[in-house]
Amino acid sequence: MSEAVASRRGISGSTLKILALVCMLIDHTGASVLGRGYFSVAEAQGVWLAVYWVMRGIGRIAFPIFCFLVAEGVCHTRSRRNYAIRLLIFALVSEIPFDLGLYGQAFYWGHQNVFWTLGLGVLALWLMEKTDRRLVQYLILIVCMAAAQLMQTDYSAFGVFYIWLLYFLRERKEWLRNLCGGIAVLWEVSAPLAFLPIHFYNGERGLKLKYVFYAFYPVHLLLLGYLTYGLFGV
Repeated sequence: MSEAVASRRGISGSTLKILALVCMLIDHTGASVLGRGYFSVAEAQGVWLAVYWVMRGIGRIAFPIFCFLVAEGVCHTRSRRNYAIRLLIFALVSEIPFDLGLYGQAFYWGHQNVFWTLGLGVLALWLMEKTDRRLVQYLILIVCMAAAQLMQTDYSAFGVFYIWLLYFLRERKEWLRNLCGGIAVLWEVSAPLAFLPIHFYNGERGLKLKYVFYAFYPVHLLLLGYLTYGLFGV
């Protein structure tokens, strides 16, 4: 990040993180309270169906922002290994809350939480830096993508690739990074909107919210799980 970019007014990393957290909360509330709860006892139609899809659409903005912040974090962390380990530990911590919040059961093997994807993405970047051989680097990336796909993590192989893509584009022109990043997620109509706030990222860390995010993820899913069960019994 150039000094000109870092010194300009704009949005800090912590502001981007808060925005992503809000979008994620809206998304998961729609998926749990409406998708898993209300629609289990009422037909999915009319205004509530529209509200559901709006909430899910807002949620699509979160993932590109998280991937962008992870790519930035890889550039600034003291230890990429520890960064990957930390993400994967929280993936374990978050799995039961994720299953309870979105599927209403303690163990659901068909879908794993996004921390696995983020952790595998950082793991790939860490291992790739250990070698200068381009073929080996790409093999490492493919293996981590395959692991995400086999585990059926959130965004799966694409998510790991997307983290690598944003990391690869970090030194390119901002417009090129935003264009490529937006096109890559165009299959989710609202997801490219993430690059509007990302465009105004000023390179500053902002508030120290690292562990706030780590804690927020499993806690909000657990609360949504209990809320949906309390309201609808599922």
